[in-house]
Amino acid sequence: MNPSKTFYIVRHGLATHSTHGYGKRKLTAPILPEGRIAINKLAVELKNIGESANISSEIIRCRETSGIITEITGKKFTYDKRLNEDYHETVRDIRERVMSFLKDAMKFPQHNIIVCTHGIIIAAIKNLLINDKFVTSQHHDFPQTGTLLIIEGKTAKTINFN
Repeated sequence: MNPSKTFYIVRHGLATHSTHGYGKRKLTAPILPEGRIAINKLAVELKNIGESANISSEIIRCRETSGIITEITGKKFTYDKRLNEDYHETVRDIRERVMSFLKDAMKFPQHNIIVCTHGIIIAAIKNLLINDKFVTSQHHDFPQTGTLLIIEGKTAKTINFN
């Protein structure tokens, strides 16, 4: 997939200090107060990109993250379940879902696309846009929270706001 768009991909704000995931709060963990600091800085960066399509996962930590971005930038988000994290899916399922999202995103009239989502979805977006594939060995290829991943053409750049 050779994008003619610039993707600004935001991993939701810090929602746990656990190194073992979210436990029973996989779908309900909110952003931690300290996670808001990096998102505030990241939003200031996004304020300068001009007109954009803005899409977020429906899960609370992404809703909160995109809400902070909206407060600072005025950029309103729509929600797309294809950007949600689903712990019962295979890599193939994720690849198909993200490919469907990307095909639709390529039709947006805006050149800039802001996406707020989760780690494995970011890994899929990144590898499908840059490498035209997403395989199991790439499922951890995503930045930490509070980091902005910018994909333009076949190149990726990260800006860490932590």
